[in-house]
Amino acid sequence: MPEGDTIHHAAMRVRGALVGSEIRSIQTPHPRHGHDCWPERLAGREVRAVDAHGKHLFIRFEGDLTLHSHLRMGGKWDVYLEGERWRRARHRAWLVIRTEKHAVVQFDGPLLELMTESRTRFDQRLARLGPDIIRDDFDEAAYLRRLRSDNDTRGIGDALADQRIVAGIGNIWRSESCFMAGVDPWRRTGDVTDDEALGIVRGARPLMIESARRGGHITTFGGGGRGVTWVYRRAGLPCRRCQALIRARGQGDDNRATVHAVHDEALVCHLGYVRDGKPVVIPTIHTRIGERLYLHGSKGAAVSRAAKGVGVAVCVTATVVDGLVLVRSAFQHSMNYRSVVLHGTAEPVADEAERSHALDAVVDHVWPGRSGACRKPTAKELRATSVLVVDLLEVSAKCRAGDPVDKPGDLDGPWWAGVVPVHTVYADPEPAVDLPPGRPAPAARTVETAS
Repeated sequence: MPEGDTIHHAAMRVRGALVGSEIRSIQTPHPRHGHDCWPERLAGREVRAVDAHGKHLFIRFEGDLTLHSHLRMGGKWDVYLEGERWRRARHRAWLVIRTEKHAVVQFDGPLLELMTESRTRFDQRLARLGPDIIRDDFDEAAYLRRLRSDNDTRGIGDALADQRIVAGIGNIWRSESCFMAGVDPWRRTGDVTDDEALGIVRGARPLMIESARRGGHITTFGGGGRGVTWVYRRAGLPCRRCQALIRARGQGDDNRATVHAVHDEALVCHLGYVRDGKPVVIPTIHTRIGERLYLHGSKGAAVSRAAKGVGVAVCVTATVVDGLVLVRSAFQHSMNYRSVVLHGTAEPVADEAERSHALDAVVDHVWPGRSGACRKPTAKELRATSVLVVDLLEVSAKCRAGDPVDKPGDLDGPWWAGVVPVHTVYADPEPAVDLPPGRPAPAARTVETAS
């Protein structure tokens, strides 16, 4: 995922092409925005500013309208001289803004939206962002406050990638900054001193600012040319300092494999939102397609009605329990688990093809391959069904695995300690009482267990 320095560099290039130049045309080739009328709504408006906060980019037009972008894993901003050949295929363009001299192109989305200026200040996805490590007004005190108010048992590397604590750091910069500061990224945040926490961001900040200014490959190790790092993507290679082999494993909210695995394995998720000023949490069926989570519901459900128009702010959680951790001390009892928390805006899926594909995927999530082995929904059934979608943008994973952690004074006590594994077991299918004989049953599903 492009990190803060990449987004700030993109904002600098887009700003140079658009601010102070007459906008000749705006095009939205992607079908998702084909009916949004952005060219008409932005006609005659000049771009007054282009800026970034963390991994978010904003193109601010006159008249209180702002284009907001998040590139997630595959998106990209590019600036071309008029007539210059594009470096990505034209069908991948989501937005094209032309001036006399330049074409500013946003490729592959996946999050691109037009909002009012006031919404950029109050939208919860943006309001929750921590201080931007690259900006001139980076607030070290605010960073420390957010870090200390968070769960002190999570690894410091995981916390650094949480955009609510400090905006702009991702996999590359958390790996490099922890190494340069001499802090183990898996050390509990509560065991990291304030001086160490500040040392991490103070070491990364000037390098990120220089990377935002220069663009191109991220460089942290000065002895090997452009794009050379201390540890990132060097698993299995000798350390540049001590020659020991570098080890790597996924961690926290940027470990997409963990996020995906939990969403794919959990049969039910819990959807939380605010209704009439009160929190409401409901269980529902979901499915993941790429970097989007689809939620199944009824058109008449309150959350579906709340999502009409601009969508509704939600929190979606999913958990898989892998074991019960029995500890000598009652206070220390725990579970081995994998959980995912997703914050975002749930929007109704309007495109019929996407909606149909999502509904098939929901059925297949309940039982793999089932959508092709049952009657398709009727038009009436489809009209009564709601599908909401949330982008996997602000998402975090938290896991626990392993043995009990006892206090030294309890180790010689008479109490048993250990882990009771928890597995989901699917028994043989049982036919309905009114099923005619001779109908083949679906193949038995294998036991689902933690890896």
